[in-house]
Amino acid sequence: MIRIMSPLNESCDVALLSQYVDEFYAGIADQEWYRATNDTVYYNTRGNSRGIANFHSWEAFGRSIACAGQAGRPVYLTVNSHNLDERNLNIARRIIHDFAGLGGSGVICSELNCLEYAKEEHLRAILSTNMALYNLKSIQYLLRQYEVDRVILSRDMTLREIRVLRENLDTELEVFGMNFGCRFSNGLCMGTHSHETGGLCGAVQLMKWDYQSAYGQSLDLDWRYQSELNGWNYANYFLNHACGLCALYELCGMGVDSFKIVGRELTGERILQCAKEVSEARTLADCSRSEQEFLNRVRARRQAGENYGCKWGYQCYYPEKYVSF
Repeated sequence: MIRIMSPLNESCDVALLSQYVDEFYAGIADQEWYRATNDTVYYNTRGNSRGIANFHSWEAFGRSIACAGQAGRPVYLTVNSHNLDERNLNIARRIIHDFAGLGGSGVICSELNCLEYAKEEHLRAILSTNMALYNLKSIQYLLRQYEVDRVILSRDMTLREIRVLRENLDTELEVFGMNFGCRFSNGLCMGTHSHETGGLCGAVQLMKWDYQSAYGQSLDLDWRYQSELNGWNYANYFLNHACGLCALYELCGMGVDSFKIVGRELTGERILQCAKEVSEARTLADCSRSEQEFLNRVRARRQAGENYGCKWGYQCYYPEKYVSF
């Protein structure tokens, strides 16, 4: 059965969440790192020393890891920045060492030094989506060169592409399934998710701009309306509430190992809600007699309560599954 990977932060009820998910991933706002980088360089791509995306003390992190361990749930540490400054690699190495000492299970990394540090500590090594591994040859090369336990595939891979990789790779595969659907949130991202350093995503949102045609002409009101509506649908449905539940039946059938809920920066209440939805959908996939039966049942539940993003296909991680319905 496909495993459910859930984010974890200090606002989560670990014992309750463990009833619905099989594994966790989390970040730690290590103070030595942030002092060394003036709080502007992230080594785990989600948030700085403020906010709820990361644990803020090793003590709190240790308690959550212990609670997850009591429920038989592994916890993976995110050290998945697009790149790390060579001057700070020793800090990253110490962070991984401290995490292992707390009973952590593995490291999600996109920097090869950190992958080696994880293995030094006898932790499982997971290749982050930030490595932007799209094809069979690139993954096979890394599997030959390094002891890798799992590969997290990019958000924009189709089900057909995932199937090809699953049929030809002897390693665990993890795919995205809920929340934050930005197609560029991997190794191809042109921003840093950091307002402090002028990350592109944040900077564009603050710019004053206008719609124009390819020839530099201002668009009429109908075109402006459609453009604004497309932008609104993207921001409100796909960007923050992307969903891949309709693909769960097929993903289970092809043997994908883990289905990821995105959102380390979400509240514990929201993470629990997502976990319940994914767990329910997995149960439906397991007991449905056909994929069509599964689709009918899962969509009926998702579209209840006027969930128009699902009804009109605005928030699909795997839109080919929606089109086929």
